[in-house]
Amino acid sequence: MSNDEPFYLKDNFFDLFLESTGAIVGFFILLTLLTAMRHESLRSKSGYRQIIAGFGLILFSLIIDITDNFPELNFLIIVGDTPVEAFLEKVLGGVLGLLLVAFGFRRWLPSILELDETRKSLAVLNQDLDNQVKKRTIDLQQINEQLQAQVAERINAESSLRKFNEELELRVVQRTAEIIAANDAKSHFLAMMSHEIRTPMNGVLGMAELLSHTDLNEEQQQYIRTIRRSGDTLNIVINDILDYSKIEAGKLVLDIVPFSFDDFLAEIVTPYKQDSKSEIAFQVWVDPELPKYLRGDTVRLHQVLTNFLSNAFKFTSKGSVNLKVQALACDGRRVQIQFCVSDTGEGISQESQQQLFKPFIQADQSITRKFGGTGLGLSICKLLVEEMDGSISVESQLSKGASFKFTVSLEVENKEDITQLRSKPVDNYSHLKLLIVDDNQVNLLVGEKLLSKLGVYVEAAISGTQALELICEQEVGFDLILMDCEMPVIDGYSATRKIRHWEEDNGRMALNIYACTAHAFPENTIKCREAGMNDILHKPLSIASLRQALEKVSVTH
Repeated sequence: MSNDEPFYLKDNFFDLFLESTGAIVGFFILLTLLTAMRHESLRSKSGYRQIIAGFGLILFSLIIDITDNFPELNFLIIVGDTPVEAFLEKVLGGVLGLLLVAFGFRRWLPSILELDETRKSLAVLNQDLDNQVKKRTIDLQQINEQLQAQVAERINAESSLRKFNEELELRVVQRTAEIIAANDAKSHFLAMMSHEIRTPMNGVLGMAELLSHTDLNEEQQQYIRTIRRSGDTLNIVINDILDYSKIEAGKLVLDIVPFSFDDFLAEIVTPYKQDSKSEIAFQVWVDPELPKYLRGDTVRLHQVLTNFLSNAFKFTSKGSVNLKVQALACDGRRVQIQFCVSDTGEGISQESQQQLFKPFIQADQSITRKFGGTGLGLSICKLLVEEMDGSISVESQLSKGASFKFTVSLEVENKEDITQLRSKPVDNYSHLKLLIVDDNQVNLLVGEKLLSKLGVYVEAAISGTQALELICEQEVGFDLILMDCEMPVIDGYSATRKIRHWEEDNGRMALNIYACTAHAFPENTIKCREAGMNDILHKPLSIASLRQALEKVSVTH
């Protein structure tokens, strides 16, 4: 037999094969190997070795699996030098043991044992990992339950907050509606009070002005001046209350118009210069660099400056009152003007100066008892000046007089625009024909008499119905119509709209219609404009206000 002869054909193989334990296993191994030898690819020595080694590995893995699944059989392998070798020698006998050793199985044994230990370690690690996963799962479930509880609590809180906000918004809407209603009621009340007070005032002051133009002795003239001064004071109180309400409601609108500064100032200071028996010297200084023609709200400027001068004369028993008008800066388009009224009167303490410009507060409560007043004047002046982008201040010491200053910025006006407005005769408008419409007989009389002083031809209508008859039916032409707004049956707004419709339907030129009203709120001005009126005259009327209206009309005639 050659050296290449398969090892299992050697003599000692059969001896080993006959061992009781190895006989059974060796028989099946031999049968398997002999069957495999039929294949050409397995006839080499290396092929036999691969089959035997593979079979050994399979058998060893099977044994390991059995002892793992049946721990009570572990005692079978706890014999010999190593458990596995002893078991193999016991089960396979000498043949299979020698075969496995001869073919290098011993070389694989450490790796197999190490692999087994690794497998066992992995099993322990897997068990630990499973335990950690279970524990972590329980922890996550608890956290998830807590989060769900927090989410539910948050949802409930948001729902409660949403409900609260809805209730709050509803309350705000209701409260806002109540405030608006209260403001509307207050505005309506003030408007009615203004109308009811200004209407008789128009008669008182109008008649006083008419009476002042008659032949009166000095004593009678003094009486007339007292009546007019008292009426003017009452008018100032009404204006203060109305202006404060308008400013508070954000409804004050400045009326910017071109004007001559010299004429404006003369109208203010003249009444204070006429009292020849006064013990107070009155001096006026105007900066020669001041532009002669400006644009601004003359009514508001007049109101502030008159308030300053009235207070100066009121609180000065002797000495002097000075008015200084200075141009602080001028760039040709705008000029910043400072008005300063100083007196030698009682003066104001530093503590009282802090309260001067607050509404309904006077420097000293005894002033109200001694001189009267609402305490609104200076606060209104401050608000008006600030509306004109200006500032206001005071400097005073007790027993050393006071100095009140305010600064405003006004536009510089083109001279030609002003002179054009004054191109007609100032005191004679006999070329104009005017209709005055009013349901109050006293107001009609006052209007007719004041206008007659200016040479105007005047007709009167006691109602809106009569005015429509004269204009639309009799087609009497008028250069200007002074229309009272509050009249029964057909008020001034309705009458004006009917006149405008008649003009449009018949192709007539639009007449000049001015509202002549005791209302002084911006909404009334808007209402007049919407009805088709060209402008507004506020009661009480005066020759000065009527002259301004006639000058505007004269430009177009």
